Amino acid sequence: MIVEEPTISTRTIARYQQVSQTTVCKVLKLAHFHPYKVILTQELHATDKPHRLEYCRWLLNVSEENYYFSKNILFSDECIFQNNGIVNRHNSHYWPNENPYWMRQAHSQVRWSVNVWAGILGDHIIGPYFIDGKVDGQGY
Repeated sequence: MIVEEPTISTRTIARYQQVSQTTVCKVLKLAHFHPYKVILTQELHATDKPHRLEYCRWLLNVSEENYYFSKNILFSDECIFQNNGIVNRHNSHYWPNENPYWMRQAHSQVRWSVNVWAGILGDHIIGPYFIDGKVDGQGY
């Protein structure tokens, strides 16, 4: 069942096979299956890969020339909290024998949002900063 439908829940398997959910989990564990959770990613286009590869090669070359170069890079990230809730990945599992790096693109319309931004520069943490509403390229 898992092979044909790797996203099936253990509860559904138990109901179909008329056994307990605990039994299903034990059998899956003995068969070396693991419940990997979905990873939400940004949508990438075919033209993105060459640009990213070019940047990675450039960064490797610069880092070989200057060991401390990365201390001058501001690594930052942001997270948007929305009033329409978050994606609950607790019950989204994929049951293969090895990690498939399962991903699902996610996009939704929002009525309001709060952006949280933070960064790391060298050995210093910057933020977090809480920003009401949307952040566009100019405001960023």
